[in-house]
Amino acid sequence: LMAEDSAEKRKFWEQAAKIEPRYSQACFQLGRLFFEEEQFGEAAAWLRRVQSGDSHYWQASFLLGLALLETRDAKGSVVAFDRVFRELPLPEVANN
Repeated sequence: LMAEDSAEKRKFWEQAAKIEPRYSQACFQLGRLFFEEEQFGEAAAWLRRVQSGDSHYWQASFLLGLALLETRDAKGSVVAFDRVFRELPLPEVANN
């Protein structure tokens, strides 16, 4: 968490995910990092692994929808946004 650059953060989160593949926080953080680096395919792969009970689940689902839009997976994007919109009917979700 105290790592300063993106590559170092990614290395530590990848180690955490390797040790415990179901560690949802690591999946979210890796998805977010890849999203910020505009590596949308990698971001989507990690964001899909965030578990529904995780505190970042809805944010991960929203980012997943955006990442899928960027990879031209419109159907997958609609599914992700719909999941979020049913729980959080926010204009930001509806607009995407």
